[in-house]
Amino acid sequence: MGSVGVVGAGIIGLSSAVCILERDPTVKLTVIADKFTPNTTTTMEELERLSQRDDAGSYLTIYKTTTFDVTDESCEDPFWADLVDGYRHLSQKELAQISKTTKFGYSFTTWFFNGRNYLPWLIERLKSLGGTISKKTINSLDELAGSYDVVVNCSGMGARKLVNDSLVHPIRGQVLRVYAPWIKQAYCLNTKEWHTNGEVVLGGTAYHNNFDTRVNADDTRHILESTSQLVPSLKQARMINAWVGLRPGRTSARLEKEEKRFRDKSGKEACLKVGFWNT
Repeated sequence: MGSVGVVGAGIIGLSSAVCILERDPTVKLTVIADKFTPNTTTTMEELERLSQRDDAGSYLTIYKTTTFDVTDESCEDPFWADLVDGYRHLSQKELAQISKTTKFGYSFTTWFFNGRNYLPWLIERLKSLGGTISKKTINSLDELAGSYDVVVNCSGMGARKLVNDSLVHPIRGQVLRVYAPWIKQAYCLNTKEWHTNGEVVLGGTAYHNNFDTRVNADDTRHILESTSQLVPSLKQARMINAWVGLRPGRTSARLEKEEKRFRDKSGKEACLKVGFWNT
């Protein structure tokens, strides 16, 4: 493989770029995006491997913690139950201690990491492997023809315009960050979850087809009320900030390859191999 252009600098784009270079360090690779962390959003085996690094705790902020997931409705075990450590059903006593209305719940141990630290680490890892970054906006993948042998499209929300993928839509998420170092476990009630590391993330929302990136006061109030009902001590936590991001959503994941044929600037017929990876 000669040269590769990766479009998109979110967690999928940067992870794809690093994996390509780790597999073949001879590749000439560039990540192309109009935005880089912290202005972007975010495998068990990969986190396991990263957790063994010396900087896993201090820089990457990767750690394991126990999570309690409860719901007001009876439901089946999640499909990923066998992929996490210590998966078990909660007893009626444990359910009552978490919430009076819960009917079903389970606990497990899994990995957490801070995306604000992980994405910059991926960029540094990319550069150490010989990769480069290019901050620019492209309007068509055809613009990259002649510069790269292969293009990997991880443009996320950008795929709506870049490749006319009408199935990609925004999922607006708002979270709050508070300081509550006494919280040592993660809790999830009807998909409202938070995790620990001194700073605790409360939230979040998931509004489909909503492009608004402004912090909403009603969402802030709802997140504080619902999380405090589950863990009353959070009422005393100091607010650090509120944050809103748009995650790309799609009715089904897109993982495919395509060969695009067109004429380059000199008029010669050219072929560009494109790989798509969108969720």
